[in-house]
Formats: sequence, C-alpha cells, structure tokens
Amino acid sequence: MSDFYRLRVSRHQTKMLKYMKYIFNDHFILILMFGIGGFGLYYSELVKSLTINQLMWVKPLVGFMWFASLFIGKLATLLHEADQVFLLPKERQMSHYLNKALTHSLVIPFVLLILMSGVTMPVLLATGIQMTPIIYGMYLLTLWLLKFSDLQLRLQFLYQDTANSWTKERLLWCVVAIMAIGSGLYIQPFIGLVIAAIFSLLNYVLTKNRLTTGTLEWSKGCSLEKQRMKQVYTFINLFTDVPGLTSDVKRRPYLDKLLATIPKNQANTYRYLYARVFIRGTEYSGLVLRLMIIGCVIIGFSSTSWISLLIAALFLYLIGFQLVPLLGEFDYMLMAKLYPLPSEQKVKAVRALITRVLSVVLIVFALIIFFVLPDKLTALMIIGGLLIECLVLSWLYIPYRLKKMQKVSF
Repeated sequence: MSDFYRLRVSRHQTKMLKYMKYIFNDHFILILMFGIGGFGLYYSELVKSLTINQLMWVKPLVGFMWFASLFIGKLATLLHEADQVFLLPKERQMSHYLNKALTHSLVIPFVLLILMSGVTMPVLLATGIQMTPIIYGMYLLTLWLLKFSDLQLRLQFLYQDTANSWTKERLLWCVVAIMAIGSGLYIQPFIGLVIAAIFSLLNYVLTKNRLTTGTLEWSKGCSLEKQRMKQVYTFINLFTDVPGLTSDVKRRPYLDKLLATIPKNQANTYRYLYARVFIRGTEYSGLVLRLMIIGCVIIGFSSTSWISLLIAALFLYLIGFQLVPLLGEFDYMLMAKLYPLPSEQKVKAVRALITRVLSVVLIVFALIIFFVLPDKLTALMIIGGLLIECLVLSWLYIPYRLKKMQKVSF
C-alpha cells in the first residue's frame, strides 16, 4: 500500500505540474519579485521605526501569526470515490497508505513554517529577545511538532464516528498550541518545545492505536479529499481554466434587491442572467471578495504612496481580468443559444457587470487610501490614477478581451 500511495503521488504531481506553467508565468514572477522587494523594503523600515509602545504588541502579533500558520496544509490522502469499493478488502492495510499520506502532507507546511518563523525573527530581535541558532531551532521545532499533531488529529478523524470528539480534540489542540507558543515567547523556548513534544507523542500513540483498531470511514475520507482538491483547483482557476471544477450556488435573498433594479425586458436578458450568476454563484463573487479583502489589508498597512498605487492598480486589474471568463457561463445551455437576441448583448452585459464591480472595488480602495495616507493631495492623485485605470479597463481592455473570447467560443 505504501508503493500504491507513491504511485498516486507521482500521478498527482504530474497533473499539478501541467498547471504550474500557467501559475508561474512571466507576469506572475514579475509581480512576485516586485511584491517581495516592496515587502522587504517596507518591513525593514518598519522594524527600524518601531517605538517602545509598539514593541509591546510584537510578541502577541508574532504568536498569532505562528498560530494562524499552523492551519495551513491539510491531510492529502488522494482518495477517490471508487476506493470505497475497490480498496475495501485492503482496509486493514490502509494504515501504511495513510501513514505515507501523513508524511507527504508534512512537506509543504514545514517549508511554510520555516519561511514564517524566519520572516518574524527580525521583529522579535527588535524586542530584545536573545536569538541564537539553537533558540531559533527550538521555535521552529515547536511549530513543526504542533503541525505534526494537527495532521495526526486529521488522520484520527477518518476513524471517528461522531463530530463531537473531533471538535473537542481540535479545541484541545488549539489550547495546547497557544500554550506552547505563548510559553516559548514569554517564558522559555525550551518549555514551549516540551509542551509540543509531549502532546505530539501522545497523539502519535493515539493515532497508532486508532489505525490498528478503528474502522476507516471511507465516505468521510473521500469527501474531505474532494473538498481539499476543490480548494486547490479553485486557486489554480485564478490563472487558468480547470476542467470539471464546479462552484456552489447560494440563495442570498438579501441581494434580491440588486436583481430587482434590472428592468425585466428583452434588452436586459443577459444582463439579468449574468448578474444572477455573479450574485448567487460562489466562484466569481467569492473571488472578487477575496481579492478585494487582500488588497484592502495590504493597502491598509501601507503608508507609502507608490506601494498603495501599485497594489491598488494590480488588484483592480486582477479582478477585471478574472471576471472575463464570465462570458462563457451560458455556452453550455442550448436554450440560451435559442434566445432571439444578438450575441453582442452578451458582451455588453458582461462589460457592464465588470464595470460596476470595478467601480465598487475602486470606491473601497479609494476610501482606504484617503484615510491611510497622511498627504491627502497625494491620496487624491492616486485615486485619480486608479479612476483612469478603471476607465481604461472598462472601455478598452475588457471589451477587447471579451470580443477575443467570443471569437474563440464561436
């Protein structure tokens, strides 16, 4: 079964590598380089300018960042729906398969924890904490053990019948993680390491016992893996189309008033349909909301005018660019093709929707920039530049992309 998991990992990685060329394209790498450079410059200046009153908040903030980073990364079982039938005779041997899955799932979280702990070291040094390679190793090992315990609990959950025990164990893990991180930051790193090691050892024994005596919940395992892969494909879908990716639909009755503003006549048929897809679907509305929140957070913490302009312009472009595929939402519906309406109405409807979305995002960004930047004249100039970008996107770039996409679809 260990070899079987390695085979699945190989096939999974081959499939993921096909999407990597679309994610790490020239534009993304260029933006990433500028982003890392800008963050490094801003971070170094921030560390130098910290006052005594601000330093008292460093440890709580770093502790929160470490704790939040422990939630990154889930158990990658790579289970398929058909496994409930074809692997059922091998259930007693699935412990070897799942142990390999646990080991494989540790790689990315461990690397991210190295980056997170490394990034936060300079600001911890500013507080007067003595930092040596041994002390840093204790902090890092504490985080690794806590993440190992987290994945062990996720593995145990596959052998549990009720959700109550899972909730209690997760709460216990959260308490232990907070105690270990807090003890390491405020008392001694060794104490935090001991707490994490003891809890990890106990979980190791419980996991081994549950894998030996428990009954695997096949449907639960397949469902969790399906949810995990959907999250992965949703991220990849930001850069390229993913075949077979379906989005959830939510009623959202509180947004019915927005749909009611669209006149109910033949000329606004596609305008109503696309607005309904955007409001009640989770793919596009969720994407816009996530990008807008991330942009707001970055702009809110930036007091440099050119960084605010760059970030706001970048996120406006990303939001407009990611909404262009909305044009093909009804290509699979035969009845939509039978509407006695010209295809140009689809382009106009999507362009109008994207323009409204960009306008809302622009207003939100403008308010944050105006209140964050100390120089109000500079803030107004940045807002004016973003307004020009929004007009260029709405009247030149978006129509060009939509017409190009329409030609390809036909």
